Amino acid sequence: MKQIGIILLVLSLLVNFSQAQEQQQFDDAADSIYLKCLYEHKQYVSLNLLQFVVGTANLNYELFISKQFSMKIGAGTIIGYRIFVDDYENCLPGGYYYTVEPRWYTFQSTKNCWMQIGVGASYKYWNYTENKVEEISIDDNTSRLRYTKVPQIHHQGGVSLIGKHPVSGGFTFEYQAGIAAGVRKNTFMLTPNVGFSIGWIF
Repeated sequence: MKQIGIILLVLSLLVNFSQAQEQQQFDDAADSIYLKCLYEHKQYVSLNLLQFVVGTANLNYELFISKQFSMKIGAGTIIGYRIFVDDYENCLPGGYYYTVEPRWYTFQSTKNCWMQIGVGASYKYWNYTENKVEEISIDDNTSRLRYTKVPQIHHQGGVSLIGKHPVSGGFTFEYQAGIAAGVRKNTFMLTPNVGFSIGWIF
């Protein structure tokens, strides 16, 4: 009887150990399948969906130099217009812009698996052709629209608040809100610096 009790005890311990190992493997697999921790990643490739709304389309790449500091670069094309704070411009498709944005994340972001909060300081270079629209009076009762192609080059600096969180695996959302400003042909112009990006961390 004593030997049977010992055997049952050993079997019970083995079953419990096996179940614990299986649970740990399941948890590890679930973590790798469903979520990657933000503070562990080094790179983020994203597409800014909100840029389609404000008249541009772009692709971005962010490299983490340290856990609190990263560098984002991006390139985009203009798809019909540019939005300013109090105005907009019709543009010919095919214009482009580049952006460089150093980013600083909070210390808490270096330990947070679910959310990163930071600030960015950006520089944007725009090169495009404005399709300027003017109303020309022919007589008292008649007018017509005249379109003039105006080449534009615009340098802008901006600041933004940034929030980032994973959704599944390495699939990640990023939110950005800020303002950009720059002088173009002696005119000071403000542009919303907004974004809703989807991308992949790795």
